[in-house]
Amino acid sequence: MKIVLSFFLLKSLTLSSLMAQELDVERLARTSLEQNIVHLPQGDFLAAGAHQFGSLWTRDFCFSVPGLLRLKKFSLVKNQLNYLIKNRHDDGLVPIYADSISPMIRVAVGSFNQATGLKIQLKITGQIKPFYRANGTYSTIDANFLVLLAAYDYYQASGDEDWWQEKQSDFLEIYNYYRPFIQDGLIAQGSYSDWQDSAKRKGKTFFTNLLFLDVSKKYQFLDKEDLNRLSQKIHESFYDSKTGLYFSILGSPQISLDGILWAIDKKLMPQTDQLYLHLKKHPLWNLYGAAGFATYPSYPKSWIAPQVLLSGLNEYHGNLSWSWLMAYASIVAYKQGDAAEAQRLKSFLETLIRRDQTINEIYDSPRGFHAYSSYLYRSESPFSWGAAYVLEMQKIESGKAF
Repeated sequence: MKIVLSFFLLKSLTLSSLMAQELDVERLARTSLEQNIVHLPQGDFLAAGAHQFGSLWTRDFCFSVPGLLRLKKFSLVKNQLNYLIKNRHDDGLVPIYADSISPMIRVAVGSFNQATGLKIQLKITGQIKPFYRANGTYSTIDANFLVLLAAYDYYQASGDEDWWQEKQSDFLEIYNYYRPFIQDGLIAQGSYSDWQDSAKRKGKTFFTNLLFLDVSKKYQFLDKEDLNRLSQKIHESFYDSKTGLYFSILGSPQISLDGILWAIDKKLMPQTDQLYLHLKKHPLWNLYGAAGFATYPSYPKSWIAPQVLLSGLNEYHGNLSWSWLMAYASIVAYKQGDAAEAQRLKSFLETLIRRDQTINEIYDSPRGFHAYSSYLYRSESPFSWGAAYVLEMQKIESGKAF
């Protein structure tokens, strides 16, 4: 009897310890996200990070919206969406970011701090202004789609019917921005224009066209026949029969984790169960023991932006692992009913988070998953986008529905 009681006591203590560790990670994710909230006269906004990415990046905000909504930050989400919708360019393009100074100055100061060991801080103050081109040169291709998806998530979570109906014409104009980019049924993008903006990625990409399909489906901007046609076009254009996955860029051998996870999660491509099984066999999932790095094989050096090479980030969207992708891989595994793999990936990422006591942006996969650091660059932390996905990951085995 004493042996049985001792066993149950030990099991109870172990479970309590595991729960405490999970709560600790959830607290760190929540804190990381909340630390990047910027309080301005125009209301609350979310910055991408605390240092070189301290600007109000549209892309990072949109990917962080599910985490913000989980924290009940409804007014912040609505305020930032309203700002982006109101301040779109004449052609319908939403800002790529907003700031009270040039975001390029902010990035340059971050590099200077890394090189010198100084800690110069540039806070967002006063009136912010919108910017429409990264580095003053490149328009973003995914921001409009991401704003529409964030708006949809906000409406679903808040039930803000008046706002939703009021913005319908704005949503259509934001969507119609893409019409000039459609070539033979798919969107063709310019260089350095999606979230993998360290690489040229010019032309038709899997992930951007998945966003096109996802938005068109959620907003019913295309009828059922056109949606089926678009889905089939994406499948036929990007499918790789050798791996059973999808190429990242039309005509190039790279395969990226982002689009594959998105296709499985949103059930946007045929036979997503088989797609998940093929992904688990691919180097994207198992090369470094934990899924999370962006692209395999890596992009040619000639594709990488010069300033990225200078910063030592030629593998930024290659073999460096991202916190958001690591968390997303765990979430997708769980949704696919692969609980053991989901928990393995979750535990691995949580170990890194507890070690660093923050949510880092990128980890050096080939060298022990340390927070990435070079002479001019250090992994952004706390990183909003990653923190939001870690918060979502905490739903695993918590009894909360995804």
